[in-house]
Amino acid sequence: MTPLTKIVILFAVVVCLHFLANILGIYDEQIKSGFVWFDDVLHILVGIGFGLLWLWMVGEEKIISSNIYVAIRMMIFVFIMALTWEILEFGFFKLFTSHANALKLYSPSIQEALTDIFSNIIGGFVVIFWKK
Repeated sequence: MTPLTKIVILFAVVVCLHFLANILGIYDEQIKSGFVWFDDVLHILVGIGFGLLWLWMVGEEKIISSNIYVAIRMMIFVFIMALTWEILEFGFFKLFTSHANALKLYSPSIQEALTDIFSNIIGGFVVIFWKK
């Protein structure tokens, strides 16, 4: 299995888990309890996927300890992708509110969007320490 295939599978699993959580009411139960952790886990997995995607795009199999620039560029890529996703999510929510609510594809606050971005960055750090 190629690295790109593994990355695509990871993103597909995240999408499936998101919709499964919607169907099973996991998000609704967590919102009621006041602690939504499942979304953070999915964003960490997406951050891992973005990090692996960057390494694949630049032709690196792993981050070599002496080459901090690969890690820094990867983290910038993860941040830009996470920020772009949150902006697109916000636009989707503003333009198609009922669809965004039905799919639970929105960030209800700036704090939640920043938490999502931070979770993606944690995923990037997982790649750094995992791919050494």
